[in-house]
Amino acid sequence: MKKHIGILGLSVLIAFPALAQDRQSQKAESQGQEQDAEREGRRFLDLPGISEAQLTQLKGIFQEVKKANKPRHEDMKAMREKLRALKGSENPNLGEINGLIDRINGLRAEMEKTRTAGELKAMSILTPAQQEVLRAKMKEHVKHKREHKVEQRKLQEPIEKK
Repeated sequence: MKKHIGILGLSVLIAFPALAQDRQSQKAESQGQEQDAEREGRRFLDLPGISEAQLTQLKGIFQEVKKANKPRHEDMKAMREKLRALKGSENPNLGEINGLIDRINGLRAEMEKTRTAGELKAMSILTPAQQEVLRAKMKEHVKHKREHKVEQRKLQEPIEKK
């Protein structure tokens, strides 16, 4: 009897932190989505004449896009891990590898289509002057991302010995 109580107690001690952690991760994920929406909203704050109603609509659009793409992103991450494992296996199957690459690229295309639909929907909410400012900001953002990628690649290059 004491043994069963001990096992039950141990089970509760193990399960309770896991349940609490699961609740915390759900809460953190929810807060993360809200923070992402806030971050997206801040992008539009300096647009000329932006209204609260426009900001609310834009936040909603970006939350929808993120929600729609999240499962695709997770699937793509799992596929990339599987692809790495397949490439590193003793007898890699080229057909299986190529199929996985095609599936990854298909998900990438679906995500891009969803993002583009969201961007077009967002643009339709803005006035022509706001659209012009936003396009300039987006162009600058893309330029910055490219420069950052180049810097990251340079940092990852092996250091040549002299």
